[in-house]
Formats: sequence, structure tokens, C-alpha cells
Amino acid sequence: MSTTTTPSGLVAVGPFLTEAEAAHRIRRSSKTLRNWRCRSVGPAYLKVGGSVLYETDVLDDWARSQAVAVLSPEVGAANTIESI
Repeated sequence: MSTTTTPSGLVAVGPFLTEAEAAHRIRRSSKTLRNWRCRSVGPAYLKVGGSVLYETDVLDDWARSQAVAVLSPEVGAANTIESI
């Protein structure tokens, strides 16, 4: 089982993140994640007992899916995160 320490001192264990760790990873607040869950938007999560967990791969995939293509006026082509 791998562990990773975030800059804020949070420790992520294995492929799952707590709400606080997930919020830190996508640079949003825990309150935002709670609001998203209530509105059924945002990244998929697991509910284990009273705990909410986010799978690292699922969270990263969701974050990448939120990229917005921007039309470059210089070349007239769409840019995504992958092309930058």
C-alpha cells in the first residue's frame, strides 16, 4: 500500500482519497465537494459507512474531463490540456 504526503501534510493511503485530500488535489474546498454531492454533480465518490472516499484515478479522469477547449485566434485550432 502506497502513501503520499501532500504539501499541506495530508496523507493519502492507496488508491482512495478522503474528502479533504480530494478537495486539495483538485484545488477546491471540502464544502464545494459536499455541495456537488448534494446536487449530484462533480466527481464520482464511494460512501463507506459514514465516510466519503474518492478513487484517485476516477478523480483525475473527472478533472481532465472538465477541460474546456479554447479556440486559438492565431491558429484557429482548439487547444486542450493535452496539447499544451
